[in-house]
Amino acid sequence: GVDDVPSVDILSVNAHKSGRIADKNKDSMVVKITLGVNSMLITGDAEKDTWDDAIENSEDKLESDVLLIPHHGSMTNESITDQIMGRIKPKVCL
Repeated sequence: GVDDVPSVDILSVNAHKSGRIADKNKDSMVVKITLGVNSMLITGDAEKDTWDDAIENSEDKLESDVLLIPHHGSMTNESITDQIMGRIKPKVCL
C-alpha cells in the first residue's frame, strides 16, 4: 500500500546560495524521509544558515522521530540549538 512507499522531502539545500563556498558544510542538505508514521531527519553537516533556511521554508515539516545529528554526532556541534531541537522533537538521536 501507500504506507510501504517512503516519501522524501528536501527541507534545505544550498542555504548559503553564493555558489562559491569555502566551507562545504554550508552546502549540506536537510532531508526528511517518512515511511508510514515514522520519520527521520538527515542533516549532513548542517550549519546555522542551513537550519535558518529549513525553518524559514519548511518549519512545519521539521518534526521527526529520528534525528541524524550533524557533524557525525559531534558533542561540540554548535549548529543544533535547543530551539532547533524543540522544533524537531526527536525521540531518538544518532
